[in-house]
Amino acid sequence: MRGQISIEFIFIFSALLMLFAGTSINLYQRGRTDLDKVNQLSDARRAATLIVNALNSVYSGGIGSRQTVEYWMPPSFFAWENDNGRWALRLSLGSEVLTFPSLLPAENFLQGKFENSNQRALHRTVFNYVSLDNLYISDSILEKT
Repeated sequence: MRGQISIEFIFIFSALLMLFAGTSINLYQRGRTDLDKVNQLSDARRAATLIVNALNSVYSGGIGSRQTVEYWMPPSFFAWENDNGRWALRLSLGSEVLTFPSLLPAENFLQGKFENSNQRALHRTVFNYVSLDNLYISDSILEKT
């Protein structure tokens, strides 16, 4: 009789452990995916804020001012768009679209483009205020991970 109770206890205990393990692994994978998404969004916000602040700084500095910034950007697409008469940085991260307005009036001409990557990349962007209505942006990717 004791042997049967021990076997039943071991069987029930192992079944509960397997159920607990299956649930835990599923929750871990879902949490990991959500955490990766939040980290990418955080990196993108940090980079976009740095870019817009550098653009504002160069614009405020006047003709001849120049600034270089380096930042990590997750896989995304980013470009400039006219937002109510001012240039704004538009960032697309999968289903998320973020817009960061700047001080630069839309009548000023932005030359240059950003290098978009399908991997997390270290960018170096140089802002150069060339003339009254011409601000030049030079972006290059230094490293990909």
